[in-house]
Amino acid sequence: MNSPFFLKSILLLSPFVLAPLEHEDPQLGFKIDVPKDWKEIALATNERHLVGKYESDRKYYYTDKTFGYTMENRPSMTMIAFGEKSDSSGPVTGKVDGEKNNVVRITYKNPYDDYLDYLRKKTSGAGWFVDSEETVEVRGIEATAYDIKIEKSSNAPMRVNAWVYHLPGVDIAVEFILFESVYPKLKRSLNKSFKSFKVIERTETRDKSTELLEVDWGDDTPQDRMKTRKAVEENQRKKAQENLPEDWIVKEMSRYLVLNHADKKHAKKVVNQVDAMFKWLDKTFPYVNPEEYVRAPIIRICANVEEERSFQRGSSWSFTNIEILTHKSTAGASSFEWGYLNWRAMSFWFSDKDRSLWRNLPTWLKLGLDGMSRYGGTLKGSKMQFAATSYENESIRESFRQESVLLPSELIRLPVGKFRNVPRGSSLLWECVSFTRWLLEGPGAKSKLTKGLAEEIILHAQVVLEERAAKEKKEKEEDDDEEAEPMTEEEEDAAFEADSNKWEVRTQAFVDEVFRRTFEDWSEKDWASLDKTYMKYLK
Repeated sequence: MNSPFFLKSILLLSPFVLAPLEHEDPQLGFKIDVPKDWKEIALATNERHLVGKYESDRKYYYTDKTFGYTMENRPSMTMIAFGEKSDSSGPVTGKVDGEKNNVVRITYKNPYDDYLDYLRKKTSGAGWFVDSEETVEVRGIEATAYDIKIEKSSNAPMRVNAWVYHLPGVDIAVEFILFESVYPKLKRSLNKSFKSFKVIERTETRDKSTELLEVDWGDDTPQDRMKTRKAVEENQRKKAQENLPEDWIVKEMSRYLVLNHADKKHAKKVVNQVDAMFKWLDKTFPYVNPEEYVRAPIIRICANVEEERSFQRGSSWSFTNIEILTHKSTAGASSFEWGYLNWRAMSFWFSDKDRSLWRNLPTWLKLGLDGMSRYGGTLKGSKMQFAATSYENESIRESFRQESVLLPSELIRLPVGKFRNVPRGSSLLWECVSFTRWLLEGPGAKSKLTKGLAEEIILHAQVVLEERAAKEKKEKEEDDDEEAEPMTEEEEDAAFEADSNKWEVRTQAFVDEVFRRTFEDWSEKDWASLDKTYMKYLK
């Protein structure tokens, strides 16, 4: 998709690919000038609406006059395609599960209707308004020019300049985003790019095998899902390399495709960490749908945190995405970054095993697993080890001093509402982490009373979720009445509040039923024994 006019000698001097004079897309049939010295940003593998992304090599700053904080920003240029009809289902053929010409039926979906729909969804529908809209013409091509301001949803006033070019069968939006204060300085350069847009002959055909595959897990068998997931793997690996700037290194390491913009040594450490995490999950939770195939993720390692943020900016996310994204910090990698790798691997594994289960685990257990992976999970040799951090120890010591530490019998029974918006570093979070680790990795994993308790909870949760899904499906089929859409702001607020309350009631009912089934045979003596044993360990 890029122009062939790259300066190879200059590429060696920069961690980024310097933008070519022109961005050229022979599949969609257009090219356009990119501002001088802007760098190309890689596209995520789950993208199909974004077809090009660039960023200024220069940072600009905005200082708030009221509060005095300063923000930085690199203006961005994004090309977005709309209108290509890809909403019909069709077979994808290829080598799947070792067999040739195995057919997997997959639906292609276009996530946005047009540019304004894209903007509305990307900004969550708030904080922006169209300042001006006019029809322009560039070399006989009709285009709609939008001047958009973002104020409420941003800490700094932002300007969006976008021209949408109306080509046969497809609209191409070229979008610039920058600080409002910087716009007068760059306006001339942006307009020059807009007016350089040219239609070219479509010399390449879009390979459907590299488009985003939206997978409907449906009621298929595990074998069907395995074929589909392997097709997604192949699809995403192709797309990852298709959209990769030229100075990235592509290498198969273990079972992972690694896209590396850092050094080889760091890449090996990252792969070893992810691999060890997957092995720990397989060993610790062998009972979670053992027949389900877990896809091999793509590991993308950015050169630094700035590049990672640039990569994420404007990108969408879906369950189809199989990337694990990280970067190398100036210190090699922060403990936070290693923790994120652990968490991403865990969420990836559980989502492929049972997405509904991962989203609906009892809250204390979900918080505990999240915290275990993010904090204190380190690689020792080839195995993962999980230990309490100094922050966790200090928080629990403080809870003991204040006599506020929760007994396990209290923690497990806490109402769902108590877990809403639990802040990072809170005593409740650390207590969830500590108890979960005790159950899975500590003395609780060997105790006669609690050995296998986590397994019981999770298996009961799966059964309850299946029963609930079947009941709700039946109720939906029997109820044909459509709910009226809210018409006023007051009605919208009331609907939001009602949905929020409904979620809490629904979740609490689920947690209560899992609790009942898991602990229905427990006596008061059992609960007292659990509390005594765990608190002795904790002290």
